[in-house]
Amino acid sequence: METGSPRKFNSEIVIEEDDQWWFRGSTITQQKVLDYFKDNMQEDASGIFIDNKYGKLSENGYVHCKGFPLQIRNYITEDGVTFLKSDDDKLIPLSDAVFYLDSHDRLFAMKTGQKFLKYRLSKDFLNFISKFILEENGNYFLDIGGKKMPVLQYSGSIEVKIPADYS
Repeated sequence: METGSPRKFNSEIVIEEDDQWWFRGSTITQQKVLDYFKDNMQEDASGIFIDNKYGKLSENGYVHCKGFPLQIRNYITEDGVTFLKSDDDKLIPLSDAVFYLDSHDRLFAMKTGQKFLKYRLSKDFLNFISKFILEENGNYFLDIGGKKMPVLQYSGSIEVKIPADYS
């Protein structure tokens, strides 16, 4: 029986700063499980959750992110449009990405309009993108394909906790 809205709960999953995923004190190491979680990771006004659907049943398990739950691993250009490719196999148009430096000067990305989901840049991608970083009067920019994008200072918290209603 479908209830209309998904069941919401604390998934008891913690994503550490070093990208380790934990469930009830045990490391999650199965790549297929991690891929499923990343493929179904979303956000709402309360936090970050894994959207799980099985038949007519739907549930949203909120996760505690201490670090960056997703990574930008590569980029591709199709028909003159550049896309960032993340480890959840999603393609993010470069025009929909906002780049930030956190308080530790780590460069990361978020999709325009998102509040919680943050993408760490893989070492290979950082190596590639470093040649496009410009500094002007103490401000940083990415100059990719003739498009100059500011790298903003991020003042929020990297950590996203389980919403209080589900802790």
